[in-house]
Amino acid sequence: MASNFRRVAYYTSWSIHQANYQLKDIPFENITDIIYSFANLVDGEITVGDPWADTQIDYGPQNVFNGTAGAYGYLNSPTGDARTRNPNIKSHISVGGWTWSKEFSSVASTQEGRSKFTDSVVNFVQQYGFDGLEIDWEYPVTGGDPGNQYSPQDGQNFVLLMTSLRNRFTQIALDDSRESIQIAVAMSPSAEIAQYVNVASMAIIANYITIMTYVRDNNNPGYSHSIDFVGPWSNTTGYNSNIYPDSNNVTTYSVDQALQYYINRGADPEFLIIGASFSGKAFKVANGTVNQSNMGLGMPVTGIPSVGELPDMVGNGTITYNGIQQLMANTQMAKRGYNFDGGQYMYGPDNNTNIGGYPGYDNGNGGSGGGGSGGGGSGGGGGGGSGGGGGVVNSFQSFSDNASKSSVLFNPATNVWITYDGIDSLKAKADYVKQYNLGGIMFWELSQNRDNSLLAQLDQYLQ
Repeated sequence: MASNFRRVAYYTSWSIHQANYQLKDIPFENITDIIYSFANLVDGEITVGDPWADTQIDYGPQNVFNGTAGAYGYLNSPTGDARTRNPNIKSHISVGGWTWSKEFSSVASTQEGRSKFTDSVVNFVQQYGFDGLEIDWEYPVTGGDPGNQYSPQDGQNFVLLMTSLRNRFTQIALDDSRESIQIAVAMSPSAEIAQYVNVASMAIIANYITIMTYVRDNNNPGYSHSIDFVGPWSNTTGYNSNIYPDSNNVTTYSVDQALQYYINRGADPEFLIIGASFSGKAFKVANGTVNQSNMGLGMPVTGIPSVGELPDMVGNGTITYNGIQQLMANTQMAKRGYNFDGGQYMYGPDNNTNIGGYPGYDNGNGGSGGGGSGGGGSGGGGGGGSGGGGGVVNSFQSFSDNASKSSVLFNPATNVWITYDGIDSLKAKADYVKQYNLGGIMFWELSQNRDNSLLAQLDQYLQ
């Protein structure tokens, strides 16, 4: 890791439980910044989110900071495992998030509230040793959890809150002759949300802005808790974290759209961090709707896979990259790149697979594009298999959309269609960061790629 681009990794307090992804599993050598999520906001002050995980688990005497063990000690002890592996890493505590943003509006609304919060943050980062703070207010003025507090003045008050933090951090640095406490801020890629905040001012105050370019605000009352580009509320399939629109403009959100919005409003690209997702969105589509000309984009959604239908799901319709890896490992993959402009390229495992009109599909004879070794093979879905004569039971077809820089898996037997950030799309995002001289890339979140393969590739791409 030698370039100046930031690799910002999110690690959650629940990763040790749900995913069995431990602090020792983090590839500290491949990241510049780690954001620990989340601290809570209670009675106007930042507080520990999960006391046992955050401050109590014993990771050994070397992983204790100022008497504090747990994740805080592990990440911040100068002689601990994390800092030994990467002495230059910066740790940030993220406060808020989707669930704990309720009080931000009232906290930011008065000078007293801003001062109280600032005092609590200073005490918190000094007590636990963090290099910085991330404010993850989801969201000012509108959007976010239905239980949040809102005010039309949230946007301007947010800038005042950030200014209070910056002024205090600068004064501490001057008084103590030390590096200033860093400030990061997570912001929406949606203009409908970001319009309420002075982006140019934020970019000056913060050390960097992470644009959550894998989420958007969603006002669908039937699924009010989702903020993804696409998800269970979607009536048609769409991409999860595409850089550009597809060539037919089926997708309505993109990384580039969000970035250009921020730049046009005065933010210096050097302080902007785009997002990548370590999970995918899964849909069920009608039989026969996916073909060579559309590859499933913009097709009517008939449902979503429930937890248990696919490996390593973290919610209905959401599969981690761990699960995607399992799908790819359990099938012979055919790969297609398609830009929806006729410039398609296709190849199967034998580089010449085009069976039954679909590259890589086993059409009942156990061909190389299918999952089985014979007509009725396990996962083959050939003529004698459970999938019938025209499909593949356990095989997914993989393709990359060259126009939008997106990755997709599709199972023609189950009609499950998955959009995700894969190796190809991460390479494209790294190239995009270099093209616009951005601050770097952040990713949510580490436990969703337990073998760290995506991060290892991304680190190479950003050299």
